[in-house]
Amino acid sequence: MRIAILVAATIVAAAALNPAPGQAVSNAPGAERGQPSDVSAAKRQPRVYRAPRRPGTQIACTRFGCRPIPPGCRIETEYNPFTWNPSGFDAVVCPR
Repeated sequence: MRIAILVAATIVAAAALNPAPGQAVSNAPGAERGQPSDVSAAKRQPRVYRAPRRPGTQIACTRFGCRPIPPGCRIETEYNPFTWNPSGFDAVVCPR
């Protein structure tokens, strides 16, 4: 049963790709002039516009995650309060 369906599908596909002599190849407008039809023409992808990023934005990785810091602030090394060893995180310091 599957072989019969496969053979029938192959015959239909071959007939669609190779029309008999004297038959029209396509009914699409512009096909007789060699112009691409709307179906076969490549569609352009719409452009994606992104907001421009500020140059020089610094990112601080604190205990609460990594985020950009506000303008005018600076990044300092955070220390453990009892041992005064660096904790590995950043501290954001902003002027008052």
